[in-house]
Amino acid sequence: MLVGLAANVEVAASSPQSWNIVTAPDTNPTTDNLLVGGTCVDAFDCLAVGLTSTNFNNGTFHPLLETWNGTSWTIASSPKAAAGSQYALINTTCLSDADCWAVGATLSGPHNNPSAGLTEHWNGSSWSVVPSPAPPGPGGALIVAVTCATSSDCWAAGTLMTNGNQSGALLEHWNGSKWALSTFAPSGQAYQEFNAVTCDGPSDCWAVGTAGPNPQNSDFLPIFPGAVGDQGLVEHWNGEAWSLTTNPVAASPEGRYLAGVTCVTKTNCWISGTTTNSSGRSAGSLTERWNGSSWVVVSSPTPPDASGAILSSVSCLGATECWASGSINQGATTNFQPEALIESWNGTTWTVQSSPNVTALSFLRGIACVHGTGCWAMGSSVTDVNGNSPLFQTLIEQLKFPASSVQGLWIVSSRGTVYAFGQARRFAPRSSRTVESPVVAIAATPDRKGYWLVHADGAVYEFSDAVFHGSPKSLRRPIAGMAPTPSGLGYWLVASNGRAFAFGDATPHGSLGPKGTGRTIVGISATPDGGGYWLVSSSGDVFPLGDAKSYPSRGVEPIERPVAGMATTPDGRGYWLVTPGGNVRAFGDATYYGSPTGQGITSPVPITSVVATPDGRGYWVVGANGSVYQYGDAAFLNSLGGRRPPAPIAAAASL
Repeated sequence: MLVGLAANVEVAASSPQSWNIVTAPDTNPTTDNLLVGGTCVDAFDCLAVGLTSTNFNNGTFHPLLETWNGTSWTIASSPKAAAGSQYALINTTCLSDADCWAVGATLSGPHNNPSAGLTEHWNGSSWSVVPSPAPPGPGGALIVAVTCATSSDCWAAGTLMTNGNQSGALLEHWNGSKWALSTFAPSGQAYQEFNAVTCDGPSDCWAVGTAGPNPQNSDFLPIFPGAVGDQGLVEHWNGEAWSLTTNPVAASPEGRYLAGVTCVTKTNCWISGTTTNSSGRSAGSLTERWNGSSWVVVSSPTPPDASGAILSSVSCLGATECWASGSINQGATTNFQPEALIESWNGTTWTVQSSPNVTALSFLRGIACVHGTGCWAMGSSVTDVNGNSPLFQTLIEQLKFPASSVQGLWIVSSRGTVYAFGQARRFAPRSSRTVESPVVAIAATPDRKGYWLVHADGAVYEFSDAVFHGSPKSLRRPIAGMAPTPSGLGYWLVASNGRAFAFGDATPHGSLGPKGTGRTIVGISATPDGGGYWLVSSSGDVFPLGDAKSYPSRGVEPIERPVAGMATTPDGRGYWLVTPGGNVRAFGDATYYGSPTGQGITSPVPITSVVATPDGRGYWVVGANGSVYQYGDAAFLNSLGGRRPPAPIAAAASL
């Protein structure tokens, strides 16, 4: 039972590192609006799911979908339920902005009990219901979690329901064409359920939940525990079968309730949840870490004034950057009065983070983080607890990373496919494209709200606020690079023989001419004022033209050859060169921060680009397979990882 408690909370002053409530719309101020899951594709595409209800006991239910476009949350439409049934959404995952899943249950009967699992798919333009297999036995099913290793390899997890009560665990698998029930290792207990599932790859997945002698809460919303003596349930998928994995056990009658799971690597995963007391209620926050061989409990704090705490979801950006969201119990152990809770992991300890708990009751059940941007935590709150049916309203809190770490990176394949990481955003072309030659360069506009793609045959295509200013009419050698002017109203192109072309407000500063004989130019970078540029050759020679200057190497050994790319410092007084083998050399006031070879990576995939961070205190090194190495203050924003691109990555650019 939820019992109201008057709020008496001071709101922390807003700062770049604090959590703040962001506006999330409700469908109707007179109905309950609950968000219970969420995910993000990037900084401009997040999804939160849940449900609306006129009355939880016997009212009308509808799915709730909200989307984030980088600026605001808005309600999105979802498929209508069949006659006589109602829908509720519990969780979601996305592989891309055109491949998302939302899961939950079909509700029916006088008490709106789950009668079947619900799976909906987003194809980039609309949501559609995809048939979910009928649950075994006479009861219903509730799907509470979903994850995908690839577009044809997804897992959905939940529980079987009989007359609204938990009766068993549920796993389903998507093979690219249909969902099917999957077998898993029995726990040997009378009751079991899965609350979360995640995959680090097709042969490395985890499903977690609870198992024990008693069923969990009959309420179909899997938010809080309620079974005496149940323990954590952990199963692992190795690509062929699910198997039980040993998990720490609490002394009876206490127990454990596992609610969330995520992986940083195959040997670094986290589980979040709660310990339970002798009444089956939440006792204290719980975090466990997988070290590659076993799950180990890692201490996580429970606020001293709380009688219980649960961490319902966990999200990580790296080994030293994790966040978990949930709630504490403000009241007595028998009357759960939730207040939102957020904790963070810095690589050493979990700590409670300040969050704006300014409502009488609140809980967070979902959390999603984006490299170089921040995190969103999704849940619901109650501001007015008068009456027997307090109205829940949507609650979304946002953590913005400090401005110095807000970074973005574009990488582009030779076929012209652009991948955007961090704060970088993919844009639509302003004109039709006919791709006949490979892409060789990408260049961002000065305001970073658009970019150009340049092809080897000299074709230039503009995206968003980038403007086409012209392209060469004839070429003796293919184009090798592009550099925009400071105003963005022009650009230079350079061919592999060193001939430079100026368009728009770009001023010609000359070409190599005879001194470029025998050299193969691989790139061009402009000086900050546009009064000159550097041309770099595959042999490592840098040719300054206009007001560009040559700078000495800061290394003692000559740079290896060939050279693949060049990046300049913000003040134009230095630059970096990178080789296909991953060696980086700094010149002028550029600082060497590291390289793949310096890390001991002896055979990296061919490196194609080096890209500086906005302040020049770091850089990214990009490989042909979409791998991204970060150095200095360059944040890990993401990479293609094991997703091999259909064509090699040819170039990169940053915000």
